[in-house]
Amino acid sequence: LQEEHRAPDQEVLEDPGKARSIAIDAWGSTDLVVWNPGAEVASAMADFDDDGFERMICIEPAIALDNRVTLGPGETYAIGQTIRLV
Repeated sequence: LQEEHRAPDQEVLEDPGKARSIAIDAWGSTDLVVWNPGAEVASAMADFDDDGFERMICIEPAIALDNRVTLGPGETYAIGQTIRLV
């Protein structure tokens, strides 16, 4: 991937409510997707508390939009992340 199209290799999420910092180390990705299901979607999820959206944020490595990777037969590509307290 071209360096100017890469997401940062590390993001740090500050959690002042629990007095901690959470480091997200990503590799192979061009983007970071940050999302929350919101009240309506959370209430429809069987494995999620109705008000769980108030206490969560999801940060995922991704390859999105114009950064997509096209693979041929037999080719592979991997992305991933490690989440840790710092």
